[in-house]
Amino acid sequence: MHENEIQVEPAGGDTYLIHARDDAGVVESLFRADGAFLEENGISSSRGEDVARFMAAFLAERQPVADFPSLIDCEDIAAAYPNFVGELLTTLGS
Repeated sequence: MHENEIQVEPAGGDTYLIHARDDAGVVESLFRADGAFLEENGISSSRGEDVARFMAAFLAERQPVADFPSLIDCEDIAAAYPNFVGELLTTLGS
């Protein structure tokens, strides 16, 4: 999946509506960039949209977007993928 196939819209607070497209069509999911999780990992909460975009791209590399849950938290991804936080920090340049 290419980054331009992922669109991010603020959905209130630390939650973002993700529109992700693949060969099967467009899927909408809510991604939560929890401020406490970000702070714990040295990431400014002002980077929430960047984190949500990274989360969607990270998952899209590992599963079809049609399989995205309707709501997912960054802590859920970190629990399922031990390399998530390291890759997130590298991508954000933190």
